[in-house]
Amino acid sequence: MCASALGSVQVMLNSKSKTFPNGIGNSSGSLGHYIMDHFTGAMAGGTVPGFEDKYSYGRRPIGTYIPNFRHEKSDDVDFVRGYGFQGGAASRPLTGTTAKKVGIGAQAKENARQYAPWRFFTAMFGEMLPYYDNYVSLHPSKKDKWGIPLLHIDATIRENERKMIVQAAKDVKELLEAGGCTNVKVTETPADKHIMVGARTHEMGGACMGDDPKVSVLNKWAQSHDVPNLFVTDGACMSSCSTQNPSLTYMAMTARSADYAAKLLQKGKL
Repeated sequence: MCASALGSVQVMLNSKSKTFPNGIGNSSGSLGHYIMDHFTGAMAGGTVPGFEDKYSYGRRPIGTYIPNFRHEKSDDVDFVRGYGFQGGAASRPLTGTTAKKVGIGAQAKENARQYAPWRFFTAMFGEMLPYYDNYVSLHPSKKDKWGIPLLHIDATIRENERKMIVQAAKDVKELLEAGGCTNVKVTETPADKHIMVGARTHEMGGACMGDDPKVSVLNKWAQSHDVPNLFVTDGACMSSCSTQNPSLTYMAMTARSADYAAKLLQKGKL
């Protein structure tokens, strides 16, 4: 299985039999649980001084990435795990080159050449803890156009993640000001406001790996504890989510599991 985190879980929950009445490989009852995603809630932008007289500068840069640096408890940090920051390159405000602005052709080019301040923007990417109560289940009545039950998603960030947002809002302001930015504006999502899980599109969990078959779906090879020839190598297999973009990790997991499965076949054990 490699149908995306929630896609694989949906297929497995729908794959019922006398042996697995609650979904294939689900003797532990953990299938669909421990859904995770990265989240934000603290972001900031600031003016980069010294380039006001330029409308282009240097070669096209890539985005910026600051790895997780909040991963241990200390006197001023009362949460576990941490967050990194992701942002784009510095840019100028839009100057008439999009469909939402007036101007086309020569006028658009002239607008684009006007000098303007450069701004830099970055946002936290937090690590969401795996909670059993963050789960997906088959919807009791809604189905897709092929008659297959859809997933019902019940997941939210919790107190630990909220504490990360408060600290990240302080950190991002300090980071931008230390980098020379001025007019730094921080946006922090208040604790009473909803933060949607899935907004970062890094869904993970639902068929988590673990050593104990009683509380996990897969072993360390992303192989089902219950069904030896079933491997799940997308985001569903993840037992934690760290703070990095995970796609390359899924590719590595898939290659590793495929190699392991091929060796089992060669030995006649699969």
